[in-house]
Amino acid sequence: MTQGEIDIEWSRGVAVLCVDELARAKIVGALDFDRAVEIVAEEILVRLALEDRPTADNWRFKKGQA
Repeated sequence: MTQGEIDIEWSRGVAVLCVDELARAKIVGALDFDRAVEIVAEEILVRLALEDRPTADNWRFKKGQA
């Protein structure tokens, strides 16, 4: 499996978890669930493609930067 394929699968898995919580909170309706997952997964995948990953050297985790 390539890193790109791993990123796609991981993005979708995380998106399902997130949208499921939004659905439980009645923020996203059942009819919109699949489309919401697509949108969230795409956004996560874009962040990964931009190398915005949770690593110690990521700019988000450097003191004084946000």
